[in-house]
Amino acid sequence: MIEINGGFGEGGGQIVRTACTFSAVTGQAFRLFNLRANRSKPGLRAQHVTSVESAAMLVDAETRGVAEHSVQFSFAPRNRAEAGDYGFGIRTAGSAVLVLQTLYPILALTDRLSRLEIKGGTSVPFAPPGIYLEQVFAPMAARMGWGGSIAEPEVGFAPIGGGLIWSLVGSADPLEVHLDGSQPSETEWIWRSSGIPESVAEKASRLIADQFGQTLKVENVKAESSGGVLACIARATESAAPAGFTALAERGRPMEKLIASIQRQVETWRSAGGLDPHLADQIVPLLALTPGNHSFVASEVTEHLETVLELIPIFSLGTYELNRETREVGIHSTRMS
Repeated sequence: MIEINGGFGEGGGQIVRTACTFSAVTGQAFRLFNLRANRSKPGLRAQHVTSVESAAMLVDAETRGVAEHSVQFSFAPRNRAEAGDYGFGIRTAGSAVLVLQTLYPILALTDRLSRLEIKGGTSVPFAPPGIYLEQVFAPMAARMGWGGSIAEPEVGFAPIGGGLIWSLVGSADPLEVHLDGSQPSETEWIWRSSGIPESVAEKASRLIADQFGQTLKVENVKAESSGGVLACIARATESAAPAGFTALAERGRPMEKLIASIQRQVETWRSAGGLDPHLADQIVPLLALTPGNHSFVASEVTEHLETVLELIPIFSLGTYELNRETREVGIHSTRMS
């Protein structure tokens, strides 16, 4: 059984999710200890428990210690995942998006399509919102040969959650990936909200038209809690990967500040070159599970990126190189196809 100190790297849910993904695909058991030790509330949270339990169900894993607030647990797969229709739920507003990221590679490597539905928070703090997976991660995964689709038919805002993230995934035929840091030039602004006055969207439309000369796409959605998410999406081109930048609406936070927050993110990304910070760490598990040599440039070397890279050799999936100055990443995956 592989022993992993959960306090390394970003020291949080990234280790939990990626370890479960790699274990489920490779069949290697692990024990994770010292979980989220440096956080204000150490141990597993509800969304982490759902990630582990749902991954365990897919591969009939024997688990011990999987409960909220637990600071260690073990995970031992007994079978390979099989395609099917699966549904999971988080009883809080914990991120359903992060649960999907755990399960997506596991089911993508089965021989036929699966339908996967996860209930919970889909546009909540400290996690990429569902619109990001729809507009950025899913198109990038398809381009890499992983296929599938992702949608957010019901949005789950804090504090209730209750949203739905949906994916059709399976029969992946992954390819080697080499991205030189090129970026798309065109962007699109989207406002997705529920229970927020129309005047807010009208104001956002005026500001974006005045500042950027662009039209805001307004989407009114079904949600149990009122809320809104503003996104700026850069669509993929033949030579460049997609990118996405988001900001959640908050009571007392004017639209000007949401737009300014996104604009700062976009400017930082533009000046650095390469994949946006979320996409850089999200594609690493897919690359680690795709036999061959891969390379890309990240716009930022985040703790999440470093953490998921460090898990590649731990699960004997290959090796990696990271140049922190140039932000270049190389992955040599030795996983048997």
